[in-house]
Amino acid sequence: MAATNNEFVRRLAEALNEDEATVQEATVLADLEGWDSVGQLSVIALIDECFNQRINVDALRKCQRVGDLLQLINGKAQH
Repeated sequence: MAATNNEFVRRLAEALNEDEATVQEATVLADLEGWDSVGQLSVIALIDECFNQRINVDALRKCQRVGDLLQLINGKAQH
């Protein structure tokens, strides 16, 4: 069963070692300390685990906000 968007955001914060309260759909990914190459690989693994989806680094790097990640996962992004 796929994770909900809220569950994913909570786990995203955990994967990036961020306070859950600071990570929301409008959060700019580049503003997160954990959003480096290692963090991005962690997010790719998290998406695979939560949604059974594989995304590539190029698509991930086009995401500016957490909401863009959710759109990518939900297939709504133009990546």
